[in-house]
Amino acid sequence: MWSAAAVSAEDRLDRTQTRRVLRRALEVASPQRRMLGWALAMVVASTLVTLAGPTLVRFAIDHGIK
Repeated sequence: MWSAAAVSAEDRLDRTQTRRVLRRALEVASPQRRMLGWALAMVVASTLVTLAGPTLVRFAIDHGIK
C-alpha cells in the first residue's frame, strides 16, 4: 500500500544503479568494517544473554525444585 507511493517512478533505481550504490556504500564503510563486526557480535551476544535468563530459570524450576 505505502510502498507504491513511497518512491516516484523516476527516482527508482534499476539493477545496475542499485549495485553501483551498494558497492559505493560498502567502499565507504570498509574502514569501519572491524567496528561493524564487533557491533554485530555484541548485538548477538546481548541477545543470547537476554534469552539465557528465562531458559536458566526454567531449568532451575524443572530440575531444582522437586
